Amino acid sequence: MVNKWLKSRGVAGLQTPNDWLSIHGNLNVMAFPKRPTMGAGDMAAIYVVGSYRIPAVVEVVDGVILSSDDTMTSDPSRWPYALRTRALLLVPDLSLAPTLTDVGIDTLSVRSQSHIALSNEQYERIVVGLAQAAGVEFKPVLALAA
Repeated sequence: MVNKWLKSRGVAGLQTPNDWLSIHGNLNVMAFPKRPTMGAGDMAAIYVVGSYRIPAVVEVVDGVILSSDDTMTSDPSRWPYALRTRALLLVPDLSLAPTLTDVGIDTLSVRSQSHIALSNEQYERIVVGLAQAAGVEFKPVLALAA
């Protein structure tokens, strides 16, 4: 079974520019303060903290590793765990990305959380919103059948 997640990126109070990839461009890794419950094959929508926007979806391609073993994060003492990922869909202009509210996620549910579980419906809304922003036609039923 493929689990779907919302993973936060960034720090509260820090303004992220619309070209969010200039700051959060490494979509090949997700770092965590505690051992994550995600695993290989899971899908994660990336939420940019403070923007209320979700500009990307990634797939987890490997199990949990210690970030200090791989120097995968800028601060391994704060983010000791990591997962390798690959980008599946992204919108480079943050202002075009769907918001938490657009996809039915309560903004309070993401406070102080590195990641939260998504329902299939929330994940589908995120993917459809990203595809529309990117100008891509998307058939959600086929992508969520797994």
